[in-house]
Amino acid sequence: MTEHAPSVQASPAMSPTALTVAQLARLLGLAEQKVREHVADGAPVSADGMINLVHYTAWLNRRLGQRDGD
Repeated sequence: MTEHAPSVQASPAMSPTALTVAQLARLLGLAEQKVREHVADGAPVSADGMINLVHYTAWLNRRLGQRDGD
């Protein structure tokens, strides 16, 4: 008798240095539109449209710091 492991469909691994808008939104619990607005407002995005989680959160932190200083 041969046992077979259940078939599990692997999802592509997410890299925190190269996330799509949808992946980042899902990861942070934000609406995709909000992330798109951030990108339009200057959030860092690579030439291929990918977002680095660390760079994005640093950008958000600076932006919040600027608001607090107003």
